Amino acid sequence: MNTQIQYRSQPEGVTNIDDVTTIKECWDFSFNNMSRLNEQLQDKIQNPNISVVVAGSYARMEASKESDLDFFILTEEESEQVLNVREAVTSVAKGLGIKLPNPEGVFSEVLRFDEIVTNIGSNLDHLTPLAQRLLLLLESQPVYNEDIYIKAVNNVLDKYLQYVIEDPKRQAVFLLNDTIRYFRSICVNYQYTCWKEEEKWTLRNIKLRHSRVIMYAGLLLLIVNASKKDEDKLGYIRKHIRYTPIERIVHVYQDNDDHNFQKVLECYDLFLKKISDKDIRESLRGIDYSERYSNPYYKELKVNSDKLQTELTRFILANRHNWAPEIFEYLIF
Repeated sequence: MNTQIQYRSQPEGVTNIDDVTTIKECWDFSFNNMSRLNEQLQDKIQNPNISVVVAGSYARMEASKESDLDFFILTEEESEQVLNVREAVTSVAKGLGIKLPNPEGVFSEVLRFDEIVTNIGSNLDHLTPLAQRLLLLLESQPVYNEDIYIKAVNNVLDKYLQYVIEDPKRQAVFLLNDTIRYFRSICVNYQYTCWKEEEKWTLRNIKLRHSRVIMYAGLLLLIVNASKKDEDKLGYIRKHIRYTPIERIVHVYQDNDDHNFQKVLECYDLFLKKISDKDIRESLRGIDYSERYSNPYYKELKVNSDKLQTELTRFILANRHNWAPEIFEYLIF
């Protein structure tokens, strides 16, 4: 029987949340909408074998009025009710004034969670199944049927961490490799979409430099930090996989007695502040690449993203002695 999902009312470990006002506002906005979605879907859907899961800004708990609800349907077995479930989510979202995503996007298909791990690394494992599988670990939150969602996440983790389960002294290299592969695929895909839809390149570039970097860093740092958990890497990753990317980053900083995570929060707070402003978003559309620095918002956000990536790089290099040496070999080779 499905029960109300309990979302965290503020990010775990961020004690100075009032100092990053936009992060707090976006978290509150996401918390309220996700809670209402979950509550209303309890009455709309009656299927114990299906879970409705969100990705994107709602999953990261950083949504605003400008955010789409990127959702997908996880199923344990074939079901004829899938269409009704999609219609129910669409209806509830519209009633709450939440924007709906591209109907032909990466999550337009129904995901059988026993199938999303079947073809890892094969010639069938193109960008769409890779994205569906990795986003489940990188950034996701259930809004209906948490039990099926947890089973799906654990199923993916068990596949990726099979060798670690068999020998706890081994590193989570399988998961590391696919995490890196997905992020690099996003980077390459960004270039392709810029060629195809040139007027949208600016927003995509800014998101790639901020939200995609944070998403990637959150799981990457969790994997790297697990290298010092000799006896229970699986348990450690499983415990923290429900954290948002920001929460994971703050946790790993704190777990290594490094308190400079405030720099990450400040950079990300500025990004959210600007990208949540409808007028700023509009001003960033259609900028010619050669004249990009003439736009003050793009220039400011480019500098901000450089600061963000510099701090994350500093953290990794400054704390590498805390982690297993071989994990850095796997990062490069």
